[in-house]
Amino acid sequence: MKNGIKAVARMVKQLAEALDGVKDLEKLSSEEIAKLLDRSNVLVNWTKEMKEAALGLILQGRKIPGYKAATSTTQRKFSDDKVAAKLIEEAGFDPWERKMKGIPALESLMGTEKFNEVCKAVVVKPEGKPKLERGDEEGL
Repeated sequence: MKNGIKAVARMVKQLAEALDGVKDLEKLSSEEIAKLLDRSNVLVNWTKEMKEAALGLILQGRKIPGYKAATSTTQRKFSDDKVAAKLIEEAGFDPWERKMKGIPALESLMGTEKFNEVCKAVVVKPEGKPKLERGDEEGL
């Protein structure tokens, strides 16, 4: 792991000290919030690395109390779509559904200029959800 246990322990202690007695984030200065966010990112990354390492140890047979290896959820799929479609058709069913192409494919098909001429009135771009990311020093 990139950051050693002692370094992370120091960081956790610093975070705990910085947050000691602070119940409301609004009471912290902007600079204090920025420092805490920077430290928390290191801690989050280290935690992710630690979880990956722990999973590797469990897969090698080591016991970690309260934890186990599990498999993620997957969706079923055909090993061969063409063979599956043929079998389904032979059984008397239609396995196909008609679906409109996506905007990039339609732009390629029609050309951007023609696409905009025909579809401009019905194309919308929803606003993305706000997210926090590191910016310049001004916070802009």
